[in-house]
Amino acid sequence: MSLAERELTITPRPSISRNNSAATVSDPSFAEKVKRHFDWAAGRILPVTEYCYDWDTHAGLPVDRSAVALAAIHLSFLRYNFPSLSAPEVLPEPNGGVYMGWEGDHYQLMIQVFPDGSANFGYIGDNGHRRSQHYQISDELPVSLSMSLRLIT
Repeated sequence: MSLAERELTITPRPSISRNNSAATVSDPSFAEKVKRHFDWAAGRILPVTEYCYDWDTHAGLPVDRSAVALAAIHLSFLRYNFPSLSAPEVLPEPNGGVYMGWEGDHYQLMIQVFPDGSANFGYIGDNGHRRSQHYQISDELPVSLSMSLRLIT
């Protein structure tokens, strides 16, 4: 196969079919990749569960299990879609949420995940460019968050 033919070859994404409300994946490597990304994310999120009530000496709540699960799922989704995304700094939020932050030479990015399934993100670039948004965690990332992630990965 010539170089031109290889460059034109498109590898289709694995198909997902829904049978009786259960998703099945036709490509086992896809499932393995998703599991690997989730395990990576969970390994970074789970340490915040060690914080107990008043961990910040200002009545900070322990991290809510829902927020931990949502943060791990959200981070694995981000890592799957942006494979070069580095590991974030992960901290508890006083309201029981999870903070994930990335800082580079030319940017700061933060995502706060709350127990109710909502999140905030903020991005600051060295050129003074700022983005922020409150959103519900779902299958779709806010366009402004996707644009910010493309800038740093």
